[in-house]
Amino acid sequence: MADDGSWMVITREQFIRALESLPADFRAVFELRAYGQAYDEIAARLAISREAVSTRLRAARSLLRDNLLSPRTA
Repeated sequence: MADDGSWMVITREQFIRALESLPADFRAVFELRAYGQAYDEIAARLAISREAVSTRLRAARSLLRDNLLSPRTA
């Protein structure tokens, strides 16, 4: 993906709305990782496999990217 500066125009409020729109299981993994938790720590805390952490984190990032980079209405 080309770096066209799109990420620079996203406001905090837009990011929060996008984060809140994630399914709860994806959001939980994303937030724990954002707070510095390791994959194994997240897996233990949520009682899921390390592979599930990786899959959910990848899906959360993809959904966030899609949501934030989609055309927005004023």
